[in-house]
Amino acid sequence: MSITTVKATYFRIKFPTEDIRSDILSRGPWTFKDDWLALAAFNPNYSIDDYTFFSMNVWVCIYGIPSILMDDDDITHHTGNSLGAMIRTVVKVDTR
Repeated sequence: MSITTVKATYFRIKFPTEDIRSDILSRGPWTFKDDWLALAAFNPNYSIDDYTFFSMNVWVCIYGIPSILMDDDDITHHTGNSLGAMIRTVVKVDTR
């Protein structure tokens, strides 16, 4: 892996394989030294100023949910979607 500074707070990261790159881009969100790290796939047709970061997916854990709302996957999914929608758009609910 190699990291090149492109502009203040903008870096280009080259990964050894496409599989590793895809895995890293899909698994976030990431933090570095207590700051959020937003990642975007490289597009050779873009200049550095064409990249914009208006939003990012984050993982949210909500504690204290009554167990009756978590008894089966369907109810858990509905509960997660309902509570998550109060924050923003829900991408996925982990029913584990």
